[in-house]
Amino acid sequence: MAKNNAQNNCKNNANNNAQNNARNNASNNAQNNASNNARNNAMNNANNNAQNNANNNAKNNASDTYYSKY
Repeated sequence: MAKNNAQNNCKNNANNNAQNNARNNASNNAQNNASNNARNNAMNNANNNAQNNANNNAKNNASDTYYSKY
């Protein structure tokens, strides 16, 4: 009886640990993904804005140079 209880407790603990680990991993992964996505989006937006600004400035400067001839 005591041996069976010990074995059952061991199995239950292993199952509980596995379930808790799975839940914690899923939660941590979700949080990390959300954080990484937010950071990556912010960086991409900043880079895109900088590139767009540089392109627009180059176009405007070229246009100003062209029309200043006339």
